[in-house]
Parts: sequence; C-alpha cells; structure tokens
Amino acid sequence: MLNKSVDFKNLKRCVLLCAVLAFLTFIPFIVKDGGVFLVASDFNDQQIPFAISLHNNLLDGGIGGWAWDVDLGSSTLTSLGLSMIGTVFFWISMLFPARLYPWLVGWLFMLKYVAAGAAAYLYLSLFLRDRRYAAAAAVLYAFSGFSSINVVYFLFHDVIAAFPLLLYALERTMDDRRCAWMLVLTMALCALIDCFFFVMECVFLVLYFVFRFWTWDLRKLFGRALLCLGCGLLGMGLSALVLLPSVLDLLSNPRAGTNLLNIDALVYETRDFLDIVKGIFLPAEAMDDMNSIYHGRWLSTACWLPLVGMSFVFAYLRGRRDWLSRLMWAMLIISFSPLLTCSFLLFRGTYQRWWYMMVLIMALITALVAEEREQFDLRFGLRVNAAIVLVFCFLLLFLPSYEVEGSMVFHRVRFLANILIALGGLGYIALYPQLSEGKRPDYIRWLIWGVSAAAVLTTASTIYCYQHSTKDAAYYMGLYEMGGQLELPDEQYRLNASDNKLLMTGQSAGIGSYISTPCSSIRSFDLMFDWYHNVYSLNRTMIPGLQELLGAKYRVHTEDPGDRPVVQTVSARGTTLWVTEAEACPIGFEADSYLLYDELMTLPAGQRGIALLDSIVVDREDEALVSALLPHKSPAELELDRASADYAAECRARAVSDFSRDGHGLRCTISAEKDGVWYFSVPFDQGWTALLDGAEVPILSSGYMIAVPVGAGVHSFELRYCTPGLQLGGWISLASLALLGGLLFLRRRRHG
Repeated sequence: MLNKSVDFKNLKRCVLLCAVLAFLTFIPFIVKDGGVFLVASDFNDQQIPFAISLHNNLLDGGIGGWAWDVDLGSSTLTSLGLSMIGTVFFWISMLFPARLYPWLVGWLFMLKYVAAGAAAYLYLSLFLRDRRYAAAAAVLYAFSGFSSINVVYFLFHDVIAAFPLLLYALERTMDDRRCAWMLVLTMALCALIDCFFFVMECVFLVLYFVFRFWTWDLRKLFGRALLCLGCGLLGMGLSALVLLPSVLDLLSNPRAGTNLLNIDALVYETRDFLDIVKGIFLPAEAMDDMNSIYHGRWLSTACWLPLVGMSFVFAYLRGRRDWLSRLMWAMLIISFSPLLTCSFLLFRGTYQRWWYMMVLIMALITALVAEEREQFDLRFGLRVNAAIVLVFCFLLLFLPSYEVEGSMVFHRVRFLANILIALGGLGYIALYPQLSEGKRPDYIRWLIWGVSAAAVLTTASTIYCYQHSTKDAAYYMGLYEMGGQLELPDEQYRLNASDNKLLMTGQSAGIGSYISTPCSSIRSFDLMFDWYHNVYSLNRTMIPGLQELLGAKYRVHTEDPGDRPVVQTVSARGTTLWVTEAEACPIGFEADSYLLYDELMTLPAGQRGIALLDSIVVDREDEALVSALLPHKSPAELELDRASADYAAECRARAVSDFSRDGHGLRCTISAEKDGVWYFSVPFDQGWTALLDGAEVPILSSGYMIAVPVGAGVHSFELRYCTPGLQLGGWISLASLALLGGLLFLRRRRHG
C-alpha cells in the first residue's frame, strides 16, 4: 500500500539537509578559486563553454538558429541544446550575463543536488512509514558514487535530479488512473532534459513495470501497459519541439552507430569485471586519473552508497522474496553482463551510465531495511560487504598490472583511503548496537549523521582528485576572459583555433571544436581526410591547404609574433594572446573548376586539401548540373605542388561582397560575370535554404560544404537556417498539449 500523502515537514528537512551538505561540499572549492567553480577536462573544456555559447546563440538566432562558434558551424539546438535547452537550471543561468557562468555553475550544482534529494524523497516516501528514513535515503541517492564520479559531467546531474519523479509518477498512475497526467508530464520532462538518457530510462521503465506490476490477470496487465504506453507517447509528443530535432540529428551522428555484437560481448574480461566490482563497493574517484585497474576510463562506473555500500541490500536480498529483491537481482545480473548492459543503449555501447537508476532502488532497499531492521539480518549484509571489499583489496594489491610491472594499484594511498572509507562506514553501522543504552541516539539520527559525513567526504574527495590532475583556475579563467575579448576584423574569415574556451565564450568562428555533437556533415568532411573521432575534430592545420580553404585568416599566438603585423591583442590574468593575419580563402567565393568526389579520394589524404583549393568537389549525381557551369579537372590536371597562399589569394579575388552573418545564417552580394557555382565553407545541412534575389535556389553538397549555382549578374544572396524537424516538432507539441488539456477537461466534467 502506497503512502501517498506528502509529509511537507520532512520534505523541507530533506531539502535543507541536502542544501547544507551541498554547500559544505562545494563552497571550499568555490572560495579556493576566487568565486568560480571548475573541475577538470570535459567540465572546463565543454560544459562551461557550451553553456556560455548556448546562451549567446539563443539570444542571437533563437532555438532553431545556427551556431558559428561550434566547429565550422552547427545547429544551435542539436549541437548545444541537447542536454541543456530542456532543463530549468540552464534557464536560471539565462537570467544572468553569459560571462558570469563560471561564477554561477557551482551554485547551480548545489541546486541540482538539492533537487535530486527532494525528487528522491517523493519517490522513496511512497514505501516508508517513517519519512525520516526517506530523507536519509534521498541523501544516499543525491550524493551516491554515480553523482560523484560524474561531477565532471555537469549536465548528467539534471537527469539524476529528474529521474525519481518519473518513478513517482508511474507509481501514482498505477495506483490511481486519475494521476496519469503526472506520468505524461514527467515523461515530457525527462525527454526534454536529455534524449540519450531518456532512451535508457524508457528501457528501465519496462524492466521496472515487469517486476513491479506484473500480474497473471492478463486483462489488467494489458490495461496497465496500455495506459503507460499512452502516457509515454503523449509525454513524448509534448516534448517533440526539442525531442524530434534531437532524434533526427542523433540518428545521423556517427556516435549512434551500432556496435556489432560478438562472443566477446557475452562476458566481461577480468579487468572490466573488477572495475564494476570497484564501482559498486568503493567510493567513486576521478575518471581521468583512476587509482587502480584503469588509469583512465570514461564509462561512469560508480554507484557506491555513502557509508552503507551494499550491506543493507545484501540483508534485504537474503530476507525478502518480492518484486524489489527480484528487480535488484536483475539489475546486478545486468551490471555484470555486457550484452544486457548494451540493451540500455539499444546495443550501441557498454556504458554504466544507467546506474543512477539502480542507485535509487538501492537507496529504497536501504531505507526499508533501516526502518524494519529487526526483521533483517544486517550483520550478514555487513559481513558480506566487508568480505568483498577485503578480497577485492587483496586481489588488486597482488594481481599483476595489465600495463606496467607491479600491482593493479596505481595510486596506493588513494586506493587504501577508499578501502578504509568503505570499511569505516560498515564499522560505523556495526558500532550502533554496541553503544550503551543511555548514550545511544535514535537510529535514524545515527544513520543520517554517518551518511551526511560520508556524502560530503566522498563527493569532496572526488572533486579534489579531478582538480588535482588539471591546471589551476587562473589558467582556464584567463582563456575564458580572453575568448570573450576576441573579435574577428572581418566576419567572412575564421580564427585559426579550435579551443572551445577561446571560441565559444565570445562566439568567434574557428576551424575546429572539442564536441561530440557537431553537424553530421562535419564528421563526414573529416572522413574525407581519413580522420574520425567521436569527440575531437580533425586537426585541420595538419592537412596542407585546408586551413586556407576554411578561411583561417586570423592566427592566434601565445608568444609575441615579432615582425608579423598584429591585428588584435588580448590579455587576462597574466596571459596575452596576439592575433595576426595570413592568406586564406573567404567563406564565400566563386569556383572555377570541379573535381568528382571519387576522383578526390584516389589522392593521398595529405594532398586533398590542396585539391579542394584548386577545384570544388561534387558528387556524380550533381555532375550534370555542375558540368554545364564549370570545367572538369582530373586528378592529373591539379596543381598539387602550388603554394596554398597563391590559391587563397585567387579565391579572395573572387569573393562575395557585403558579407555578414548571424544566428540565422549569412547574407552577401554576389557579382557574377557569367553563370557559375559559388562555394561556401559552411557545413551542408538539410536545414539550409538558399535565396537568390529572394527566390529559393538549390543547394549542392560540395565535399559536405555548400555550393550554389548562380546566374550571371549582381545578386543579393542569403543562406537561412532552421533546425530540421523543429517546426514539425512544434506542431506535435501543440497538438499534444491540446490533447492533454482536452482529456483533463473531459475527466473533470465526468467526475464533477
């Protein structure tokens, strides 16, 4: 029987407790760095620049606009907004100037921990008589090892904060169909926050539904399933404004490629098996500098519950045979099976990034055992947990390393500290019965004190380990502040840079980015030069002619360039950057010959950049149109030994004029002496519309960049961008909202 009433008194206490713990965790790091909060790697290089860039690009081009500062240019929504546009925490940051984001992010982090605790409390309290245990378990969830290890992924915590609401809504809906609107809204919320995690949550909901609500009354079971399906579809419809464009983009992203399953996917190797054990039974650590097994691994493999670990879970699994124990067993089996783990990502990867869902179930079990501890053999759970930790410690200290001579422990002090924290928590729990009756506090107070201390200690230690392995805050803040000062003297050219911190804080167009979700044409463009990476762009300065082709006229120097003419100098926090000019093609210019794509690919990768300076590349299906406007060159006719600067100077002489760009696209004037084709080093995307003198004209993909046939004369030309699927998604969202409103109205009339 669900405890459906909300105890607001204990909810407030839970919120206050999480707020105090988050404050104690984060404020020392904020004070140490002068008011900003930085972590390491992806947090500093992606999360903060992305948020600043999204803020600026939304003000510039709106939700469906084009972000020139993302690699060579990408959709604002699908490149930056996938994990931010649907979260309340990002919109809170929009209330402040974008440049203040590094000062805001620490406080937003605290809010996310508070929100995760409050949401978890609502779900957990459904199953508990004494709501104080729900508050303790909420802290376990909010400050779990999964939250700690993913502190470097700021955006993951939006998902962690919202997920318990989804299970809360499901429970309420199954108990009373009149609460179905809750499930609809929470499905929409989770889909808006992150469609990648939303897929995993849908898979988990199916698992949860089977174990929680299965009945042999097939009519009742079918009715429940149909209700959930209807709520889910309506919720997805509400979120279609963001969800549909996101899904369309992800399907074209190489990261969505299916991993082929083989016999190796059926069983984890010993090393991977030990890593999973460590993630479950020991406090989290920094993924970029791990203390054992792997030096660095980015799979988010951690779900340790502060203080208690798995001890209460083991006691429950031994003492109960119900839906919750069966669900827990199923999740443990899935955790140790790469094939089953893949199912959460539709067989596209073996990440443990679904573990926050398992953490919530572990927290629920812990609260149930703590509330009814007389009915469970907690000593059994403590002994099993301690035994696993000790055996694990012994194995790692004495097993040979896979990478170097010695043990599998790389940072012995940190490893042993985590072992002591895990065992110390178990000892703290075991100590309670040994206290004298007169000095023994309430069990819930004893539990909350221990959980709170462990939560702060382990979260803070993980942040410290991340920061310890990276540069200091002054270095990063100097780059952020200088990036905000950089300006392009001419918008038809780009900076010869690819550092997010420089490019995205001031919306400067560059020739690369550190991002996993750029326009799909950019990944295809890089593949033309035999390069693929799911996060890093091709270093386009390494291919002769490529930086000139892409308009990298402005070079950024970290040292005084000497006699070279300097067009801009920026300084911040003791660091100075100098910007000089070099020869480069403008973003838009007239082509004078063409080369077929399959002909280009016969050349060595190092010569393809020069080839593209000589002739634009076209696909065979477009050759009939282009051949009527341009002469064809074979690979043998290309001048591959000619200087890139000479090619660039010729292209500059054929440039468009009156060029301007913004978040909606670009505008220019084309003066064509004859019919021809004009090339724009702008990634080809289905969202582009080309207008010549106000009339729409066809767009060709020229090596995954844009080419447009233009007749002789002087023309006004415009490229307008709108994210594919945005308009259709908007109409679906409006229709879904109207349907939900109509259903609620009819239900109210029917039931008075």
